[in-house]
Amino acid sequence: MQAVDSGRPPLVGARIPDVSVFDTEGHTVSLTQLAQQGLMVFVFYQGQWCPWCKAQITTYWRYYNEILGAGLKVAFISVDTPDVSKDYRDRLEETGVKLPNKERSNKIPFPFLCDPDRRATQAFGLSRQSRERGTISKPSVFLVNKESVVTYAKVGRDYADRLSHYELLEAGRTIE
Repeated sequence: MQAVDSGRPPLVGARIPDVSVFDTEGHTVSLTQLAQQGLMVFVFYQGQWCPWCKAQITTYWRYYNEILGAGLKVAFISVDTPDVSKDYRDRLEETGVKLPNKERSNKIPFPFLCDPDRRATQAFGLSRQSRERGTISKPSVFLVNKESVVTYAKVGRDYADRLSHYELLEAGRTIE
């Protein structure tokens, strides 16, 4: 098993760093313990201010039933504080999304996790400097199995380089 170099993102076959983040209530959440629940999709996004992040979040939300049907559980992680993330989630829920079957959903079905001290962002090798925002995360997606091993990884080249829900579903189908 390949060791994780904290300066570089974990590659397929490597274990994820054993780091903790916070939920929107301020409770500590271990990413390796979360991974024990099944095939987890950790989506690192830049923050509540990012329109590309909002588009990715709402698209995954819109297609959540398909994603869940593929056996994937999604968690979004940003460098925002728990209060900011909770407010962001609440604002998104007020707007809601139209689901593929034309119904509306006003309840986001996945957790927003917070990394305000940037420990997870740094441990995953995703730190990026922004003049306006300080240290933020490169937009990235990691599929992680119950043993905390990365089975798929995509690190965006820039703010707009995101994994579509189609690509996520395809990546999930290729996992044994």
